[in-house]
Amino acid sequence: MIGKFSVIRWLLLLTWLSLPAHAGVHLYDGEQTQLLADNFAIQHEQSSPFTISDILKRRHEFIYQADNNPNYGFS
Repeated sequence: MIGKFSVIRWLLLLTWLSLPAHAGVHLYDGEQTQLLADNFAIQHEQSSPFTISDILKRRHEFIYQADNNPNYGFS
């Protein structure tokens, strides 16, 4: 019983070690690029960090792209 458990443990360890350590993430393909400079806005905090209420009050300052927006985690 102990020998069988050790073999299973070793097989699981070898399987885990054979998995890829990382995977590549591509934000664009070879043909298309996305310029991010026009999609950023700097919002200055006054004396304390923004709260959710502050953001909701300033909602009109945020520009939402409705079409052709790949949205790579930025809005």
